[in-house]
Amino acid sequence: MPLDLANLGDDVIGVKPMTELFAPGTDLAVRRAYAIDGDAPGVRLRQFFDRNEGDNTAFYSVFRTGPYLALRDFFLVYHPTRGAYCDWPMSMALMMAGKLVFDPSILFRYNSASWATQGAIDENAKRLYTNVGLPADFRQYNSLLRAMDLFVFSSRNGSGIARDALTTVQSNELSDLFNLGFTIAVEQAGAQNPALQQLAQKGLQERNPMVKFLQGAAVLDCFQPGLKAKYIAFLKAASL
Repeated sequence: MPLDLANLGDDVIGVKPMTELFAPGTDLAVRRAYAIDGDAPGVRLRQFFDRNEGDNTAFYSVFRTGPYLALRDFFLVYHPTRGAYCDWPMSMALMMAGKLVFDPSILFRYNSASWATQGAIDENAKRLYTNVGLPADFRQYNSLLRAMDLFVFSSRNGSGIARDALTTVQSNELSDLFNLGFTIAVEQAGAQNPALQQLAQKGLQERNPMVKFLQGAAVLDCFQPGLKAKYIAFLKAASL
């Protein structure tokens, strides 16, 4: 029986359908069947990390109109790049704001032909960044970009996340996501870019969430000069 969308609890941000990834001309058909239903934003974020299986098909869920459009409008007006790769932090911000319950009576089929081979994955993933003017070597900073965007999306006015809960998740799960981004940046930079490596190492050692964000902005500036100022402006816009 389908869920009654009109009678969902106030703590529910949306409904995730059964998602089937298929590749035309093949027998490939993989289903994603899970909920993100923890009682706290950090718990739900960890659930998403554990359950997404490498794709963000949860983005194609039935979200409440108000929160979804508010986040979308904020993204379109203020985000530094407005890149299509931002579906990941947008999904995570919505899930932090409320539970995503599972309704197997709804089937969403996703054509995964563009992501069926490693070569296609590499090419299409790079295009998500190069299309908005970012460098092609995206693997050096895509985890950090997610952490930066999620930090702003979740802390903006009207995000739906209580202040004490936000403080907790910033110091735990979001800090872990930053550290993943910093660690990858350190490993990729190596001895060829000592300035970037030093900034990323400082970010790893930092425990204050706000300073961690600022260190992340400094690292991004090494990849594209001017991104630091844009991300600081982006964060300021979150308090408007």
